[in-house]
Amino acid sequence: EFNQDEVDKIPLLGVVSIGSGNDFRKTLKLPKDVLSALKIALTGTGKPIDVGLFEYVDFLGNPSQRFFLNILSGGFSGVVTNKANKSKKSIFRGLTYTLSLISTLLFITIPKGILRHGENELNGNFFEFDIANGKYFGGGMCVSPKAEVTDGLLNVSVFKNYTGLEVLFKIKKLFDGTILTEKKLYHDFVKEVFVKTDPPSLIEADGEVLGYTPVKARVIEKIIKVVY
Repeated sequence: EFNQDEVDKIPLLGVVSIGSGNDFRKTLKLPKDVLSALKIALTGTGKPIDVGLFEYVDFLGNPSQRFFLNILSGGFSGVVTNKANKSKKSIFRGLTYTLSLISTLLFITIPKGILRHGENELNGNFFEFDIANGKYFGGGMCVSPKAEVTDGLLNVSVFKNYTGLEVLFKIKKLFDGTILTEKKLYHDFVKEVFVKTDPPSLIEADGEVLGYTPVKARVIEKIIKVVY
């Protein structure tokens, strides 16, 4: 277990975005410019934020455990992220994820899934599930507009019983932050959540493809200090 008294002993984390996604900085409202971000990192004040901790199955079939700052997701996003990470980012940079997303939409196998948190249970065909601490992922998609890194909660969204074509027509809502107006989209706030799919879904956390479902995730409140 984590001791909150130890938080003051943890070094400050500064966020300077130099990759192709740069999504977590958007939640923290940090500048994209490297020099401006460095100035904030060196002179700003650290604030404690929440972190996600999750259990999953790695590529060798072993139970594993990791942290995430921004988002844990699976299903469609796992396939797309895996494809994007293997592509050449030097040409398309920020478009890599979007191009991979569109090229994958119509060819993914959609598994049956079950999600549990507290006394709640959701069943159906899980095209995509997101367990978010931050608001953005995938190069600017605002999948969890109500997420806050200091509220002690994770935002869960499930695209249940969606087809690839349906999601394609919802991309605008994903980027403009209005996706929660979708009646078919399941959304809730949780402390802890369990997701299982059949067949197992690829999962990614903060842009790194790690393995497969089932996953069990929980929030650890204000355990790391970030300058923003």
